[in-house]
Amino acid sequence: RLRQAVDAAIRLIPNLPPSDSVRIGDFSDNLHWWADETAASNAAAFAAPLLEAHGPTNLQHALIGVVNESTTPTEVLLLSDADVTLNQPDQLAKKFTGQRTRVDLLALTDRPPNETVAQLVQNTGGKIVESADPRRWSDDLRNMAVGIDAIPQHHQLMEVRYLPAAGLNNRTVNEWNSTWPKSGAIVLTENDPRTARWMYGTGAVGAISFSPTLEELAAFRRWLAIPAREPDFSVDWDDGSPSLLTIDATHGDAYRNDLQLTVTIGNTPSIAVPLVVPGRYRIAIPSQREPALAVVRQANRILDRHVIAGRYPPEFDHIGNNLPALQSFADSSGGSVISPTQHGPIDFHWPAKTMPLSSYFATAGALLIATACWVKRI
Repeated sequence: RLRQAVDAAIRLIPNLPPSDSVRIGDFSDNLHWWADETAASNAAAFAAPLLEAHGPTNLQHALIGVVNESTTPTEVLLLSDADVTLNQPDQLAKKFTGQRTRVDLLALTDRPPNETVAQLVQNTGGKIVESADPRRWSDDLRNMAVGIDAIPQHHQLMEVRYLPAAGLNNRTVNEWNSTWPKSGAIVLTENDPRTARWMYGTGAVGAISFSPTLEELAAFRRWLAIPAREPDFSVDWDDGSPSLLTIDATHGDAYRNDLQLTVTIGNTPSIAVPLVVPGRYRIAIPSQREPALAVVRQANRILDRHVIAGRYPPEFDHIGNNLPALQSFADSSGGSVISPTQHGPIDFHWPAKTMPLSSYFATAGALLIATACWVKRI
């Protein structure tokens, strides 16, 4: 269980803000940090040593060590059975709150934690999750981390400097949340990622870390809006195997033959769409084993988005949904096609076997004769 608890803690690291400083340690007789002041993005640094459970659980000493070493607002996430009594938990909680530090507990048992531990967690504004099943520890930790603000809301002046493309005046805000740019996000401010946009499916999602003005809201809505399809382009998809992408590009009566058109499938690098005849670009895209989003671009402008369905390997294409072909394939192996309307049991055609019965009948006859003789003797 100790190994599972350590693994669950390490698996939590990639879900934390990448720029946040993280410490991981264990405590029994002493508090030992084996990953100290390391950025969450450096996940490779969080390699746990070989730990063994030993000695009494000296949680009091560990918590005092944490609060004495904290110089910035901190979240303390405990994984413990919490079956230990703390001395003066209210005084210890005051030390944590004075450092703007909150304590949360994942209780690794189906029993409620010790009252003094529960009091400490409650007085620091934390929460307790009881989880006796080691298989759920990773999910429980991740769910707990979702509700944790690594640094609470800030109440200090900060200048928001917008990029020129935003068309907004810089201003100062006095309440804002800590943020970090997620992968693929495009920020709209110069100094910090206080506003950002990223693509999600066929749309765009935005986030703002402070209360915006009406003018800013209007600008953000324009920034998130998906532009209408270009009238000079006609995009057509033939979802076969392979998928065929065709783009017709014209301007009035003239063909547009010198365009840089690309298509991106999922997270793979962009592929150039070649010109095949004047004004027409075409490319065959290999079948995808999993559904994937295809994005067609002209330079940096998005022309179209299309979901490519996942397909079986190409060797199955000649079968498809052709019922005679399916039936022929099943017959060749001695099976049958099970239709969606068949609700009864499958009729397996097991091969016939020959079995001589003479030995069985001879044995049965001998038993009957022996029984008759025994009855007559009685």
